[in-house]
Amino acid sequence: MKTIDFAVTIDGPAAEAQSRILDRVDHRLRSAGFTGHEKAGALEYRPKFAVPAVIWAVRRLRNEQVTFTFEERGRVTEVRASGRLPSRAHAEVAEAFGGD
Repeated sequence: MKTIDFAVTIDGPAAEAQSRILDRVDHRLRSAGFTGHEKAGALEYRPKFAVPAVIWAVRRLRNEQVTFTFEERGRVTEVRASGRLPSRAHAEVAEAFGGD
């Protein structure tokens, strides 16, 4: 399990920033077994319900999730990703953000 904490600045409004980030990470996180939900102005990815349910429950108890927040600052939007992900999902998000 790895902690994730990235921040990037995107030229444009929050809706455009959200679209650009989702183009980069949505498919990658879904292929790693996560599903996205909009929650209080943020986008949160948590483990998909999987059978057997015990695997899903363990992943939820380990608090596997990542949250993307979008904060407009004038003509730019700051995008922050934070949470805890297993190695594969962490590598996917880090690659999408151009990180290590």
